[in-house]
Amino acid sequence: VAAAGGALRSGAPPPAPSREGAPAADAALPAPDGSTPLHEQIAAFERAAALDALRRCRWNQREAARVLGLSYDQFRHLYRKHNLREHEA
Repeated sequence: VAAAGGALRSGAPPPAPSREGAPAADAALPAPDGSTPLHEQIAAFERAAALDALRRCRWNQREAARVLGLSYDQFRHLYRKHNLREHEA
């Protein structure tokens, strides 16, 4: 079936979004209840996502950057910002 714009559509639902790069479900993230400032919640999420990617990639920073959809330089900034170390694994 053709949709607006000429794109083809099937009757099947779209694929589920990828969880690649998302932090582990058991990551200790603060609940968004308003008791924690937003910038702290964002920092906790960034740190959890970066640590999860590093663990899954055996601390290979280039691979962790790829998994998160970041350039190596962007990932290095995150790594330094959150003072990540391999002993945290």
